[in-house]
Amino acid sequence: WTLPALAGVYSHDVRFRMEVSDGRFASGFRISPPFSVDRNKPPAVTIRNAAPDYSQEKLNVGFTISDAESNPVSLRFEYSIDYGVTWETGAPDRPLSAISPSGYAGSFGWSYAERLKKGIDYFGVRIRLTPSDYKEGATAVSGLVRIDLNEPPVVVLEDIFNTQSGDVSFTYHL
Repeated sequence: WTLPALAGVYSHDVRFRMEVSDGRFASGFRISPPFSVDRNKPPAVTIRNAAPDYSQEKLNVGFTISDAESNPVSLRFEYSIDYGVTWETGAPDRPLSAISPSGYAGSFGWSYAERLKKGIDYFGVRIRLTPSDYKEGATAVSGLVRIDLNEPPVVVLEDIFNTQSGDVSFTYHL
């Protein structure tokens, strides 16, 4: 027996009904025990962009989801600060679970200031998104993102009140 083309079907409670007949007599219908049918295709995601917004101290991440069955899709968000060697779970500023097809092209923010230390220039930041509906899809990884949390240097010069000639000396503080 071959399953009919049931694209997108995912169920743990499928049954079939069968009757045996020799042309004169029939056995009556019998119902099978439940079994699973999995014809679901996993969703996919691409990362459109990942750019820091220094005024709000967050990284804005744009994504696009595709799913053949248009199921609600959830995204797992992770980040790496070491070029993708190790990964940690990030806390997005909006829910990334059960995203309906109307939200397949979307974005979220990540408040990196909660996890990254001031005074460090992070060159090797990567974002990783993993989509899932009934199945987990392929992971998408961003290109390298730079998050510069260094404070710019400040020089304070003391006023020079008199007219100067020759070598001019001045005092400064960093």
